[in-house]
Amino acid sequence: MAIDPLDDILDRYVELLYHWNRRVRLVGERDAAEFRQNHLAEVRAALPDLAGCAWDLAVDIGSGNGLVAVPLAAAFPAHRVIALEPRHRKCAFLRQAARELGLANLEIRQETLQAFVPPPGAAVLWAARALEIPAGELLRELAKHPGGWLLLFTAEGAPSAEVLRLGAAGLPVVHRREFGGETRRAAVLARVSAECST
Repeated sequence: MAIDPLDDILDRYVELLYHWNRRVRLVGERDAAEFRQNHLAEVRAALPDLAGCAWDLAVDIGSGNGLVAVPLAAAFPAHRVIALEPRHRKCAFLRQAARELGLANLEIRQETLQAFVPPPGAAVLWAARALEIPAGELLRELAKHPGGWLLLFTAEGAPSAEVLRLGAAGLPVVHRREFGGETRRAAVLARVSAECST
């Protein structure tokens, strides 16, 4: 049986992540199998939802350990993916991962969303999983770049749920993939309009 190239890249990503995690805290999950099942599987499951979207640049907001950026870059090699991460050590890991995994389309930027300016005319897919930016601030930044998409991984009571609540009028949901569990996790794909910020 042939190995799926995406699965191969993601397996190598998890190995590298846990190797680095011995020195730099990149993931809280102690067991790699649990990380695959509880976190990586959700991101991978949401990838087919993006195939019908017209985007050429994905921006992973607060990329951290690359949980969203790496699968995006691996699954869509013809698309450019930017991992925005302000912390130096996490950027060092992301750069190493991009090199070792052969992800030439993955660019690492040590900066915040507020400092980032997308290229003119880019069709942007914004992505966020673990938000460290207040919901209102995120919505204000997104509203500056209408016409794109937002892939938001959310859970009941999480800051990301507040983004959807506050931006409901300007973030029409196109697709919602439920994962269940006690916190009712989901991957939400929405269109971004200038009205998403109130």
